[in-house]
Amino acid sequence: MKTEASLETRKMADQMPCYRDACNDRRIKAVEYRANCSIRLARLTPDKWYRGLPRRRLTIAAHTYEHISMALNCLEELLPLVS
Repeated sequence: MKTEASLETRKMADQMPCYRDACNDRRIKAVEYRANCSIRLARLTPDKWYRGLPRRRLTIAAHTYEHISMALNCLEELLPLVS
């Protein structure tokens, strides 16, 4: 059972620009359109960071392996490399 405080905290986190922008990122929507797949990002958690950037789980759902492969290739082209 969630308390009112935790629900309020979650609403505030959903309004954070870094979370909202990642969910509505045009590049991810473009990859979904090109590869005919669905891409979902896990919620942003403050305890998982990699080199100063938030680390999130990425889920790609598609009908065939070819669509998933195309989505991965598009993501590699459109998103910057963190090294």
